[in-house]
Parts: sequence; structure tokens; C-alpha cells
Amino acid sequence: MCAASIVQRRPSRRAFTLLEVMIATGIIALTMLSMYGFLKTHLDAMAVTTDAARRERELAGFQSLVDGWSKSWRQPTRVNLIGLPHKFDELPSDEFSFTSRAGDGLLSSAGEVDYRVTMLLRRVQGKVYDVGLIRVPDGEVFQTAKDWVPLVTNLRGLEIRYYDPQQHVWVDTWNGRGDLPRMIRVRLWLAERENSQDFVISIPPRGQPL
Repeated sequence: MCAASIVQRRPSRRAFTLLEVMIATGIIALTMLSMYGFLKTHLDAMAVTTDAARRERELAGFQSLVDGWSKSWRQPTRVNLIGLPHKFDELPSDEFSFTSRAGDGLLSSAGEVDYRVTMLLRRVQGKVYDVGLIRVPDGEVFQTAKDWVPLVTNLRGLEIRYYDPQQHVWVDTWNGRGDLPRMIRVRLWLAERENSQDFVISIPPRGQPL
């Protein structure tokens, strides 16, 4: 046999057909879609958990603050507590104010004069509000953003009631007549919850130990 007649054959390489490419692409797409769904569900759950934890810390801080107020309200005539009822969007938007020096009420240890502290709602957008404090030297007016201290965010309403020890009833107004209510109930309507979150400030009578 002539050497020239010997043809060395190589194995042929068959390319992928269009159908095979489409099937492989579909499998990859389905795999990525399922992974995306799993990751999104996991990340959403983490976000909800993080938001819930942040909210609980926020409310715990608010509770600690209102508990501390009564410890500095030992001289009713100096506190000059005044409470006024209001409404925004058919929900209560009350406010109250009192006089405080450095300490629990002022959220600062650097104040050297009496400050007027007011707790109220401030609109963020639409029907969403934050509750916070305005702190200004007694006799002055709120002027700058630095005077505002946010306490709880994303609210729908704020209700404040005062327990009058003389009449033994809850009232919506306190006129700073030189004495203090026995209790103050602060009710917050959180944007994400149907029911309100209640906080009660207990104020011991004058002369009674804390």
C-alpha cells in the first residue's frame, strides 16, 4: 500500500446544537433564579429582624428616659409641668413641657442653667412623625435643629394623660399650677403596629422616698 494513500483520520468534534445551548442556558437561569429567591428571602428576614431589634432598643431607651424624669422632679414648683392636648390626622399629638437642669430630663450633664424641655411630635413626611425633645434655655424659643433630640421614629400619634391625685381621674391637660400629677401615661402609636405602646411615669408624692 502506498504511503500517500494512507490517510490518517482524526476523530471529528461535534459542536453543540442550538437546542442544547438553549437547554443549558435555561438550566443555569433556573438555578440562578432559585438562588436569588433563597438569598432574597434570607436577606429580607435579616432586615426584618434588624428593624425589630432597632425598634426594641429605641423603645427601651425611651422607657429608661421617662423613668428617669421622675427622679429629677422632686421640686414641683421648679418643674412647672404643662401638658397640652392636640390632634394630627385624627390621632392625638399631645405635648408636655417642664423645666430641668442637667441630668435625666435634659439628656446632658453640661447644662448650667435651667432649660425648658418639651416633648412633642415632629412631622417627617405625610402622616409619619418622630417624637423627640426640644431643649432651650428657659425663656428662650426653639431656633436651630441642634435643639431637637429625636427619641422614637416612625410614629402615627402621641397621647399624654395625667393622673390627678385630687380628682382621682386621668386628664388630658396639666396647667403647671405648682404640683405634679401622680402618674403620666405616654401612649405611642407606632407606624408598623395597630395597637399603641404605653409607658407610665410614676411620680412619688413630695416627701416620699423614690
